[in-house]
Amino acid sequence: MAGLCGSVAASRAAADEYWWIGGSGVWSDVSNWFPGSVPGLSSPYTDVIRIGNVPDVANHTVLLDHPAGGGAMAYGELHISNGMTLDANNRELGTLTGFTSITGANSRIILRPSAGPNFHDMTSATMLLGAGAQFDMRLGSRLRSSVVSSSGLFSGRGTIHLQGFAADGATFSNNGSITGLDTGGLVFIQESTGRMDLDGLSGNGQLNMIAPFSQLTFEGDALTDAFSGTVFIGSGGLLTMNMANGWSADANSTFNVSSSIAGAAAQIDGGHLTFGGDLNIGGSHGALRVLADATLGATADVLVGTNDTLELDGDTTVQGGTYLVSQGGLIRFDGHATMRGGSFTTPSDDAADGSVDFAGPTTWNGTVNFSGAARQLGSATVSGPTVINAGVFGMDGVGSTVWNINHGLTINADAIRSTGTNGFTGEMNIAGGFFGRVTMNLNDSSSWSMLGTMNLSGDATIYVTRVAGDRMALNGDLNVTAGRVQISSDVVASSLASIHVGPTSAALRFSGVTSMVGDMDFSGDGAIVNGTTGSMRIWSGADLGGLGLINSGELELGLFGSSVAAALVTVDRFANASTGVWHVDLGGYLPGTEHDRLRVSGPGGATLDGQLLVSLADLGAGVFTPSIGDVFTIVSSVGSVTGTFTNDPLTHVNGLTYEWTVLYNANSVALRLDAIVPAPGSIALVGLAALIAGRRRRP
Repeated sequence: MAGLCGSVAASRAAADEYWWIGGSGVWSDVSNWFPGSVPGLSSPYTDVIRIGNVPDVANHTVLLDHPAGGGAMAYGELHISNGMTLDANNRELGTLTGFTSITGANSRIILRPSAGPNFHDMTSATMLLGAGAQFDMRLGSRLRSSVVSSSGLFSGRGTIHLQGFAADGATFSNNGSITGLDTGGLVFIQESTGRMDLDGLSGNGQLNMIAPFSQLTFEGDALTDAFSGTVFIGSGGLLTMNMANGWSADANSTFNVSSSIAGAAAQIDGGHLTFGGDLNIGGSHGALRVLADATLGATADVLVGTNDTLELDGDTTVQGGTYLVSQGGLIRFDGHATMRGGSFTTPSDDAADGSVDFAGPTTWNGTVNFSGAARQLGSATVSGPTVINAGVFGMDGVGSTVWNINHGLTINADAIRSTGTNGFTGEMNIAGGFFGRVTMNLNDSSSWSMLGTMNLSGDATIYVTRVAGDRMALNGDLNVTAGRVQISSDVVASSLASIHVGPTSAALRFSGVTSMVGDMDFSGDGAIVNGTTGSMRIWSGADLGGLGLINSGELELGLFGSSVAAALVTVDRFANASTGVWHVDLGGYLPGTEHDRLRVSGPGGATLDGQLLVSLADLGAGVFTPSIGDVFTIVSSVGSVTGTFTNDPLTHVNGLTYEWTVLYNANSVALRLDAIVPAPGSIALVGLAALIAGRRRRP
């Protein structure tokens, strides 16, 4: 050792350098030090201490044992290399004027909480942690440093106070790995303007919480740049990013979640996360809960493994990305979700095989694709033009979902319910100026059932389409609360349905094929309108109450195509517009039973224009044949009858033409049969037959 001391003495850079020359031992043993004294015991505390720079001094442990009872071991620089370990042993370390370096494989500092009234257990102006080296924090110890550059491993339980000032530089640069343990893990706190670079200059830095219930916490205003590294989170692991201005993980980042303990989901919390990388969730009980607000970008690529779960609890915006759910897996939005894009794939159209569930309130504004099953369990708002392309999109979840549709919503799907009737049992509120509407385009069904409540409002002067697409079977409540509203899809209303059209100024116009049964409920003071392109059938017994009926298209009373063709229908007021065609069926002499009668019960009366067509019906005993002079009252009105139809009808049946005259009275309209003559086509055929017969008689 004397020869070694002589050689190192000749090469010493300065008189205040101290070299460890022993094996494993205690700091206070003078024999372990060259040049024969213990460093860090006297002012001005500028000693340069090197542990591991001497040949054959490797892979040993130096145990700090002085000063006892508190107070810092103060010095200028500390350099540990060659696999050596410095165990602070509950003492305080302080590199007050220089920096600390830990380099070489297995070289490390073990920091433990120091005794005494110490604010930190180690202070270093600058710290360098090389590849393969480790800074091991135990039992909640505390490190203070201005700048830390790490290519090695930061691990354990403790707090790192970062006090660097450079706004454009990294106060902590992680080119290696940061590994937290359970019971608090590691906490990194930005205490000045310098920010943390968690993926380092290489972009390959790692955050590791793979051990069960391990934790990492980062506190500051922002990271230096987007995170491009890799994150590992195991069962119950918690990554908390308390970034006041949020943080982002770009397209080069990878998050791997592997949980093996049931009920112990990995978690991400803190400031707003903008994510555009790869997220892989696996393990026997793979589960990730994102507690923080998040934005999932167009480059996001998410894989949820077999029977695994991704749960988003914060305010989440999906801008795009691809999302693959394996057998039995689940993506669940428990917080508020804003859907602007994204393509989601589940194993099948059966939610039991895997699903995307919107359990919290959801705002839709964009084009979103679902291959497989998705369900809207919480309330939904359509704030911008939205297209949902899906296999099965369960619009009403468990049957009570409320949709507020303020812009165009188009559903292109196989079905809007995964089981049972292809129907909606929740509530739809459709408004939003001229843009709010729902358009249903279903691949495996020609109709969908409105089983819940639909509330519509429109414009005061212009009809606004609120429902379009495939036929709607109305088996619930349809309410027009204000303005003029149009439904352009075909509608079949059953006895379970009710239609309410609010104040007198409100109107509900149907422009497709519409059928309304006689025992459904009507209420309100507005009007039901059959549009110019509409074909409306109102069954016998229907009483529209205070509602008026305006016909601008094809109107039929009674079940179209049925032997029960005659009907008695009651309305508050009636108008047949210039484009309107009213089809009246006569099958006998009894009004409402054997021939149509429209009863106008309100003082508004009836206003007539357009055309009247008359058909002779077969009620089971053959086509009805009235006699000349028969009169049939087809309108009875409490109020006055004004206007006239533009024609006196002609009915062509079995080669005969029945000529009718419309009789207009103050409070009624009747049909009188004036003549029965051969139809023009029939006369021509009779003459042609006689001519042929005459030619045959010639010799």
